Formats: sequence, structure tokens, C-alpha cells
Amino acid sequence: MLASGVWAVISFAGCDPVISIGGTNFPDWLICLIGGAALAALLRPLLLVLRLERYLRPLVIFYSSLIILFALSAWLIFFNRH
Repeated sequence: MLASGVWAVISFAGCDPVISIGGTNFPDWLICLIGGAALAALLRPLLLVLRLERYLRPLVIFYSSLIILFALSAWLIFFNRH
């Protein structure tokens, strides 16, 4: 079971779209992840000013989820081909 899952991940890894930036190829999910982290970092000062961060415990889970939310939203907006 585990071997088939690992094989699926390895075989599908070559199927993701690639973006060329400065002659270097990056997978689209990496670009979305970096963008999601940047958006979450830009949102943090707003949450601090509004004094909402103290209600968002545990912060590690909240910010990780926020990064994932932004990254998946960016992927759906920019890279969904359906």
C-alpha cells in the first residue's frame, strides 16, 4: 500500500506545470506556496493592529492554515486548467 502511494507521487511529480523564471524552472505549486507565505506575512501586521491575533490560538496552526489557504486559492485562480 505504501509502495503504491510512493510510486504514484513519484510518477505524478513530472506532470505538474513548470514556470521558467530567469532560465530556472520552478513547479507551479512552489510559486503558489511562496505567494501564500508572502500574503500571510503581509496580513500579520493588520491582525496585530486590529488586536485579533490574541484570539487566533495556536498561532502555528493558524498561520500554517492561512498559508495553505492562500496557496491553494492562488493555484485555483492561476493554474487550474478546467
